[in-house]
Amino acid sequence: MRELTWQTAAGAQFPLSSDTVMVLHGGSGFGSPPIEWFDDAPPSGDGTRLRTVRYGAREVTVPLLVHGDTTAEVAKWASRFDPRAGSGFLLSNDRRLPCRFIGGIESAEERSRGFREVAGVFRAFDPFWEDVNPNVSVAQVDAIAFLSSGSQEPWFPWQTVEVDVQGGFTVTNDGDDAAFPVWTVQGPGGPVTLVNITTGETLEVDTVLSAGQQLHIDTRPDVKTVVGPAGVNLWPQVTDPSTLWPLPRGSQTVQVQIVDAVAGETQVRLEWRRRWLSA
Repeated sequence: MRELTWQTAAGAQFPLSSDTVMVLHGGSGFGSPPIEWFDDAPPSGDGTRLRTVRYGAREVTVPLLVHGDTTAEVAKWASRFDPRAGSGFLLSNDRRLPCRFIGGIESAEERSRGFREVAGVFRAFDPFWEDVNPNVSVAQVDAIAFLSSGSQEPWFPWQTVEVDVQGGFTVTNDGDDAAFPVWTVQGPGGPVTLVNITTGETLEVDTVLSAGQQLHIDTRPDVKTVVGPAGVNLWPQVTDPSTLWPLPRGSQTVQVQIVDAVAGETQVRLEWRRRWLSA
């Protein structure tokens, strides 16, 4: 049987294997998500023309044996799945799936005295599982520019580089899909430029941070925010042709440039989670 835990949007965790609940065999939706094809029929001729292909939202069914003499008792137990409270997570080992409960408790059937069998269904609008524990690195500004030489891989801890100094560090995404970084930049310094040298994509925020002030950049598809000190929206300070670029599969070189950065004070924190097709 699969070991699962439900984590609410508020962060509370409820193991689905305990004295009052058990995960049964026969669940579904833990493999690869559904594939969606989009094509168009030409005005003449045979067949269709492929427009795009993508992974669609997935539904995960979790058969459960829940302690409760009545359906009402089971429904009360299931109130922790309240979809109005926001997206929670199904946790399976070291991976998690952002999702919301969409039903299954209403059809609780008596299995044995004091227990009822239900089939909880969870919908993941983003169908990818992701790491429970993110990859986190903190880059410190150093008095000497960070440069790799020859074929030697850049070493850690990472260092930011001052503007007009070429240097960088390597990020390796060995997951099944692109990952989306969350950046935290602590001043002093600015403007801030984040470059994926491998893909050629750039993200520049034309703002200046004082000592201790922070800039938060969240590139995740369902978030996409650029927030400065005191929660100020800094989207207007994102320059053209910037993009909230992802970390594609494979290895890539990332460069951080901060004007007037101060050694020992300016920091850049990078957090990202690998994404997976299955649990």
